[in-house]
Amino acid sequence: MYAYLSQTLLLTFMITLLTVPVNAQETQHPRTVQQAVITLAEELNEETRQQYREMEEEAFVGYGISLSDLGSTIISRWELGGHNTLSSFFNNQGLHTPTEMAEVILTSLHRYLNGRPMRLHAQIREMRAFWEGEEP
Repeated sequence: MYAYLSQTLLLTFMITLLTVPVNAQETQHPRTVQQAVITLAEELNEETRQQYREMEEEAFVGYGISLSDLGSTIISRWELGGHNTLSSFFNNQGLHTPTEMAEVILTSLHRYLNGRPMRLHAQIREMRAFWEGEEP
């Protein structure tokens, strides 16, 4: 059942991405995490939004990063390892890998879809503490 749900969610998200004009994908990178989250949320149909809302945050982020192409799609589409405003923001906050950046974006997306505060700086602080082996 979980595999079917994962495949359905991935397929829905990938179809959504394919409907965005290629030149829009290539030229419009969000400048902030908030813009990234709003862009993703607007691209999702209501059924997918509801499925994402119903997932636990940690499961959603894990699904997005490792069990689907959602995280890698975000990374490549917005060039999170490149030289752009969004990547620079993360780098200045001490996050340097595209996967870390995508994880923050996905966590923020889940919180946004559920009407919860993103707590962006707290997320970043917790992630840095994890990698530095400290308590957040």
